[in-house]
Amino acid sequence: ADKTADKTAGDFWLDVKDLRVADFGAGLGLAGVAAGLAGAKEVVFLDREPLSLACCVANAELNGCAESTLPVEFDWNLPVGVLEHRFDCILVCDCLYEKFSVEPIARVLPQLLGKSTEARIVLADPPNRAKANRDKFLGLMKVYGFELTEEMRVDVNEMMATVDHEDGDVGPTVPSYKRTEIVLIVLQRTG
Repeated sequence: ADKTADKTAGDFWLDVKDLRVADFGAGLGLAGVAAGLAGAKEVVFLDREPLSLACCVANAELNGCAESTLPVEFDWNLPVGVLEHRFDCILVCDCLYEKFSVEPIARVLPQLLGKSTEARIVLADPPNRAKANRDKFLGLMKVYGFELTEEMRVDVNEMMATVDHEDGDVGPTVPSYKRTEIVLIVLQRTG
């Protein structure tokens, strides 16, 4: 996860040091853990699944950043109880794959983000999956007063492992995967 933190803070132009960060739809908490390792003051994992939140906590503990993290059960369709939180940065990773989720996500994010014009939403999304959902989301965010300030495509190399087997053969121990691309988009309030 340290390499992910380095990429998050550097290559992906995310300086989260001393910021309040939300990992929205956190899943296993990878983005939040990377933010914690990159120096975020606080990372709040937001997910509706208790098992996902347990995984987030375990990953934060394993990576040595648990003291700055907080798991919060959160359903973007019923955003009760977490709206008192205001974040400097919200990480939204691979959350737009279901068409019915786009509008609730777009509606709740501005409520969670701090009022500063420096506050931002960072969307990480596979470019070839649910592009129509991402386009709709970006259109809605424009209506809610946000503009796209940065966009980049990143070629993500799937982890490959080779092992010297006892019989002397060297070979992959996991199936090989195609290169995967993600699009990273930064949104900020227009004024």
